[in-house]
Amino acid sequence: MLRAWPALLLLLSLVSRAADPSAPPAPQPDREILVRLEGGGEAILPTWRPGGRPGAPRLFCLEDLLRLEGLLADLDGRVATIRARGHTLRLMEGARFARLDGETLALALPARRAAEGLLVDAELLRVLLAKGLLAGNLDESGDELTLRTRAAGLERETLEGGELLRLRLPEIPVFESVPGPRALELRLPALPELAQLESPALLKPGSGALLRSLKTRAAGEEWVLELALSPEAELLEVAEVESLGEIQVLLRRRGAARLAEPLAEPPALELETPAPSAERREELRRIVVDAGHGGHDPGALSPWGRSEKDMTLAIVLALRERLKALLPELEVLLTRDDDSFLPLGERTRIANEARAQLFLSIHANAAKDRRARGHEVYLLRPGMNEYARQVALRENAVLDFEGADSQGRRPESDEILAALAQSAWADQSRDDAVLVSRRLAAVTEKRRRPVQQAGFQVLVGASMPALLVECGFLSNAADHRQLSTPEGQREVAGALAEAVRDLHARSLGRTP
Repeated sequence: MLRAWPALLLLLSLVSRAADPSAPPAPQPDREILVRLEGGGEAILPTWRPGGRPGAPRLFCLEDLLRLEGLLADLDGRVATIRARGHTLRLMEGARFARLDGETLALALPARRAAEGLLVDAELLRVLLAKGLLAGNLDESGDELTLRTRAAGLERETLEGGELLRLRLPEIPVFESVPGPRALELRLPALPELAQLESPALLKPGSGALLRSLKTRAAGEEWVLELALSPEAELLEVAEVESLGEIQVLLRRRGAARLAEPLAEPPALELETPAPSAERREELRRIVVDAGHGGHDPGALSPWGRSEKDMTLAIVLALRERLKALLPELEVLLTRDDDSFLPLGERTRIANEARAQLFLSIHANAAKDRRARGHEVYLLRPGMNEYARQVALRENAVLDFEGADSQGRRPESDEILAALAQSAWADQSRDDAVLVSRRLAAVTEKRRRPVQQAGFQVLVGASMPALLVECGFLSNAADHRQLSTPEGQREVAGALAEAVRDLHARSLGRTP
């Protein structure tokens, strides 16, 4: 009977849809669940309601739970299988029922796929806690969850054109990947956290899966995870993603046209964390600060309904006030001080006409994986890694809000010339970026490679050192809390102001 459960759930789902042919209302952000982790630490589990209706059942994102709690998870198309502590939960997208240890559970709403992930009835949390798949408790209001989390988790996810295996650990140990003709071995130290991971052999992917099976074995002082691969599988990458606390194994189906790749750390850059130069060619007398996006261009939108344009403006306004107090002799100009739209080319034009000695463009990042957090500082350079290119493409999307004849849109040849012109300031921009990143690290999470290079349109054409600062990830609960509150915005603005003061001192030949 258990083997026939997907067909049964699909039939029940189709009957449910036939009874109610109207499309379900889009989910709207609702109250967050505060998650207290036993052993220390807090996190946020976002929730949603269909159409934002107060009386509608709350939903949570299954992937968010997986990131909080180390679980054995198989996400294969519309079906999700979760295992932990001897229990098994099976869900299907579009179904009003779930199976927990062979028992059928009725859900208030069918599990549904949205931009946030697979949204599931929040009352399921109480059931999982009562049955023991999750360890902890949920308060009566449903707004505070205490979890005894597992230290390691394993997840297999089906991607378009391939598959991804995520091994989540508290920190990334030194490990070795040994590829073979039909298998891949991950050899790790025999860490206590790995012993808590239930046997990956419990994951039994279907016959069409690229990952056929997983086994573990002890080999002396090592813990070996053996991945048996399909002949159709092509191993693309084994990557350690330090900021996410996981090892990723990326597989592509041979002949696939494309692969939706996960967020990953970029490869090493030549300007990783260079020591700043002691000299500056010109005294810093005037600075132009740009609040990213604005008007009908909201920028990134957080899962909690806040926009990048509002947060960047609040940070920039706080930065101007802080600089007035720290450096009254410094002239501070803003590209915008209200919710107005400016083409990208207009922003650098303002800086050039002001003959500023520094141009700062303030932004906030976003990622599909909500654990990604921390600041990044970018300078303009034609060559870049794929991660930086994707960040630049997202920020350059403002061009979609500009007309085809807008001054913000440049012919490709002009872009190349402008980028080459900015290369004259590359060394100074790099040094400035290092100082800005060091100050931000005091108040924000610092990513593994905080200083990078990319082709940001807003920096193209600037006749002075120019930086784009991503202050954090709106998709991460902790970063969002900092960037969306006045206290957090003042913290970020204060760190940026300290960095500008350092740059000013260096321009006068003083040691910052």
